[in-house]
Amino acid sequence: MLERRLGKTELVVSIADFRGTKLPIVDENTTTKALNRALDLRINFVNIARGHDDGEEKIGSAISRRRDEFHISTKARL
Repeated sequence: MLERRLGKTELVVSIADFRGTKLPIVDENTTTKALNRALDLRINFVNIARGHDDGEEKIGSAISRRRDEFHISTKARL
């Protein structure tokens, strides 16, 4: 998986991201499996938004044992 520096930070992230838009329709077990598979494929950038119902909670639970391997981006409407 190709990687690049994120903006002006020192973070190096995969150019592909794991999007959380569909997480509200799957269970926590499926979310955990999908995120672990993403890491196996060297996808370490997770993109989620508050409006995706319980997606943030599912991601938090799913990555709790591997948190240091992920970079998470979230969006909020003002």
